[in-house]
Amino acid sequence: AAIDKVYGGPEVHEQVEGNRLTVKGDGAGALVYTWAPDDRGATDPTALANRAWILSSIAGVPARALASLFVDSHGPVSGTDGCVDLDGTAQVARGALTISGVPRQPSSSCTGAAGEQATTIDSFLNQKPALWSVRGGKLLVYGGGAQAFTLVYETGKPPSTFPSSAPNPAALVGPTWTLSSIETRSAGSVSSEGNSDYGITLAFARNGTFALHTKCIGSAGTVTVHGSTVQFTNVHGTGSNFCLSQQAEQSRKVLDGTVDWKIDNGELRLTKGATTLIFGS
Repeated sequence: AAIDKVYGGPEVHEQVEGNRLTVKGDGAGALVYTWAPDDRGATDPTALANRAWILSSIAGVPARALASLFVDSHGPVSGTDGCVDLDGTAQVARGALTISGVPRQPSSSCTGAAGEQATTIDSFLNQKPALWSVRGGKLLVYGGGAQAFTLVYETGKPPSTFPSSAPNPAALVGPTWTLSSIETRSAGSVSSEGNSDYGITLAFARNGTFALHTKCIGSAGTVTVHGSTVQFTNVHGTGSNFCLSQQAEQSRKVLDGTVDWKIDNGELRLTKGATTLIFGS
């Protein structure tokens, strides 16, 4: 009778919040439904936890910046929304994920497509709870209860849906890149020096950080990819500078701020101004 009264009124209002659907009828009270997943395998917490998930699309639109998510089975959460790092904790239940520590909005320095993407990711993950399932090896995080509108993460391989006009950011993560040569442009000409014994390496982590190692002082910080450019921020020195080489100094200067990048024949090329660093994997 109560259900008939709610649905039999002149107007019915529905509201989805987390895993609850509230149906209100004018002057007839409210019905509250709680989402209960019917596929226990797809919502088993062990399918979600302890895997590095990389964003491939949002509502069917290819991801535009490297974003990742890692939920430790003991609670910690790490990753990046493409602008800032995620650093919080999570409560994982069947099909429901409650995360603390997700930014309410992206950094003001993160604009354009990456900023829009980060805003959407943050809004999804800030749901209390966010609804999720793992299907076909993909993690789906649903927005606003509408399962047609989802974040899609993949694991075990880089996303294949980045626009062909832009390099694939996931290709940066994984290899330890070793500096092999430095090109310098001047007065319309290009000079190059190469040495397999520079002892300078560069690594990008799934949580949106980077580390430059040299034989003495290096650099570390956060990194955000915007199409064919990569932005190095929060850069700070590591190690000591008693043996700072010319090549290490050039590398540290390039890897600060906005840098053009591409991967060609297995080589990573990072260009800032007149200097290009070339790394092999």
